[in-house]
Amino acid sequence: MQNSIGIFIGSMMTAAYNIGANLMTQLKFRSEADGGTFENLYGGIDTINDLQSIGLLDTARLIITPNAYKSGVLYGTYPNTTDADMDWVRATTANRTNASLVSASVASGVPRVSYPLDGGRPFVLSEPARTNVCLQSEDMTTTWSSTRLNKTANATTAPDGTTTADKIYDDYSASASHTNQQVNVLVTGQQVISIFVKAGEYTKFYIGNHSIATVSCFDLTTGTVEGNIGSCVGSIEAYPNGWYRVSTVITCTAGNLLIMGMYITYNATYTTIVNHTGDGASGVYIWGCQVEAGAYISTYIPTTTVAVTRAADLGTGSGVAATFNSETGVLFVDIAALYDDSTNRRISISDGTFNNRVVISFDTSNKIQCYYVAGGVSSATPSFVKDTTVFSKIAFRWAVNDFALWVDGTERATDVSGSVCSANTLTAFQLTDGNGGLPFYGKFKAIIHYPVYLDDTQMANLTT
Repeated sequence: MQNSIGIFIGSMMTAAYNIGANLMTQLKFRSEADGGTFENLYGGIDTINDLQSIGLLDTARLIITPNAYKSGVLYGTYPNTTDADMDWVRATTANRTNASLVSASVASGVPRVSYPLDGGRPFVLSEPARTNVCLQSEDMTTTWSSTRLNKTANATTAPDGTTTADKIYDDYSASASHTNQQVNVLVTGQQVISIFVKAGEYTKFYIGNHSIATVSCFDLTTGTVEGNIGSCVGSIEAYPNGWYRVSTVITCTAGNLLIMGMYITYNATYTTIVNHTGDGASGVYIWGCQVEAGAYISTYIPTTTVAVTRAADLGTGSGVAATFNSETGVLFVDIAALYDDSTNRRISISDGTFNNRVVISFDTSNKIQCYYVAGGVSSATPSFVKDTTVFSKIAFRWAVNDFALWVDGTERATDVSGSVCSANTLTAFQLTDGNGGLPFYGKFKAIIHYPVYLDDTQMANLTT
């Protein structure tokens, strides 16, 4: 008989809440005894209790949630052994949003449990490598050139909780005030300029490429993008304590000079940067500037005197052959993409090769694509198109001549002809295509494997 969580907890605790609390308590003890960190207790309890409430806890064979970690390890929730743990690789430090909604650094190799700024359960964050080529990202009194602008270092509390945010403010000139830094463009393509900004006496802020007057315009009172001047696309995200992270995406040519510029302007409109006479005091607060190659903004990478690269995340190696049912089962994920960039980002159970694997993937533009491959032959390839940047509950079920993709409570696609692997073929879960390539860059709140067939009612409940 297969191991089950129902057997695992036995008669220790029977109430639904106590089941979740019991599993989380055991995970906490195991991870901390191993030198790890445990957090998000109540979120973990809620996830387990949600499964219990729909009758889908006892049959789960593998559960991974954003609760416990240390360098090199994301601890599995169930079973409460090393068999459930995922190996985690990242060769550098990286930033996350912690439970206090503060931008915080984590050590090399530590999985990032990050919290939504608008509330809700946290997620594990996995990102590709990025390089911040903007120098002195937190000190505008150094590498930055200024025109009709004054600066005061360490003027207020920054989004990371330290007193390192600077104030930039007018002098007494009758013109636009700005500060900028020259950056050499290394790769032709899109570049993202971003910075954290907080209103002071002024509530309008502009960033962009000063050399070609391409800027995005932001209102720090309403938290909106007012518009864009030139070929750029701006965005804004609210942080606690009046801070916003604003960004703009522009296209540059390798070898050219990008002059990263910031403007503060009184009573501006988004169609132009309005000159005005400064009062020697009015301005805004800024911190954490970043210039990176890519189509979308990534987590903040601090710099001082040289450019800094954040290495890519990679999660592999959870489970053993006894964990998985190669012949009949379900893989469930609660995931979201970082951006709709039409790249292949995959999650799999495999034998370590392309020949035998179960895959849930974001492929091409906003497409959820599943694969079941047995003996090198694709038995099933159901897919569904939706906004992948929004969290989706996805379940892929397999059995001989019976493959189904469910997304957010509804069956979206099926294949009714296809073979499956022989018993004990699939041996490991990983955030790749099954052979180490096409890593999953995105966010996940839960990953679960069921080594049994779930009927349509169960699939609907699981994904709702």
